[in-house]
Amino acid sequence: MIAARRFGVQSRLSANVLWSAFGAASSQGFALFASILTARILGKNLFGEFGFIQTTIASLTVFAAPAIGITATTFIARYRDSDPARAGRIIALTNILTYLMSIFVSMAALVIATLFSPIFGNREASNLITLGVAVMFVSAVNGAQYGVLAGLGDFAWIAKINVIKGAVTFIAVPVLAHTSGLGGAVVGLFTVSLTAIAFTFWRINCSIEQYKCFPNYRGCRSEISLLWSASLPALVGSVIGGLTLWAGPAVIFSAQNGQSEMGLFSAANNWGAFLMFLPGILLQPFLSQLSSYVGCKQWTELWETARKYLRVSLVVSAVPAFFVMCLSSQLLSAYGDTFSEARKSLIVLCAYAVFASVAGAAGYVLMSLGKIWLTVLLNLIWAVLFICTLFLLRSLGAFGLASTFAISYFFHSVICLAALRIVKSSHLQEQHA
Repeated sequence: MIAARRFGVQSRLSANVLWSAFGAASSQGFALFASILTARILGKNLFGEFGFIQTTIASLTVFAAPAIGITATTFIARYRDSDPARAGRIIALTNILTYLMSIFVSMAALVIATLFSPIFGNREASNLITLGVAVMFVSAVNGAQYGVLAGLGDFAWIAKINVIKGAVTFIAVPVLAHTSGLGGAVVGLFTVSLTAIAFTFWRINCSIEQYKCFPNYRGCRSEISLLWSASLPALVGSVIGGLTLWAGPAVIFSAQNGQSEMGLFSAANNWGAFLMFLPGILLQPFLSQLSSYVGCKQWTELWETARKYLRVSLVVSAVPAFFVMCLSSQLLSAYGDTFSEARKSLIVLCAYAVFASVAGAAGYVLMSLGKIWLTVLLNLIWAVLFICTLFLLRSLGAFGLASTFAISYFFHSVICLAALRIVKSSHLQEQHA
């Protein structure tokens, strides 16, 4: 009976991973081709501005979406079968927190774009970042709702939504960039976000019907302490990560010849993001499964799955990274002749993708065990390493920024693995005591 149950769980996990892989591969593939077309349309300097705007949007989205989304995935997955009513209260509270956080971050972003417009080099870029706030708001809401959908285990539709999102990106961003320049490309991002959130809301309603986890807004107050105790440290970690990840491109973009250097970094980083999509797609199914094991107190299965997660994350990032390194010149030539200088940055970002994948996997295992404040401390250590390295290498432009990512994430991965090893040893000792 136990073997049959374990086989069923592993089969469901494998199916979830395959669906996530299909959706993410399609979405990233479309996005990659869209970025190549957009780069050829806009040119290196304008593509640098577009890349900085995308980075700013992504960094601001980090403040709201991951903290709430990951927490929602963890607790909805934990209670959807054993206590559907409680899962419904958590869904309701997740919705409220998502909108409150997204509104707050949007207002803060508008103030920042106004007060710090000189950093952006020209007023047009500042105005476009203000326009990007709308993209950020919709993306933040959608990111948190992805967490709800993952908690409900509907990975097939998460994959389908990602495919639709990728297809719209491939069409809207290059076409609008061709017709309206940089502003059109940003409007294209907004179109993509609206399309994704419409399908996400529709599918959540269908999944809620299946599990009978109906949102209970009147009773959700009883879950504030549970969700807030997990969301607060995750939110602090997100703020640290978001500010740090924004600081790097901001320093490069505001320097002399910053638009050109940011264009080179953006082209190389598109492939870095592509390399990280495979480990990234493992996050939601594995986090959902690990949280389910914690809820059922199945510790042996938890550590077996965690070990498998770490190994798979390493392999699926390292193998593609090797091939991208070997083909770096040919890949960058697709962007145009002016992007050939980004080859060294791309090679370094390949190493960064591997280190970041391993560090991320270890961090999410710790989160599934409830060690959320520990992950915040680990992120703070990484942020200090990142800023110090950036200060030393900022004069190297795109290559310096890429090297900053690689060096800081190398040490971050080592520290995260060491922390996970200590937590595992302590946990096993408690179980045998």
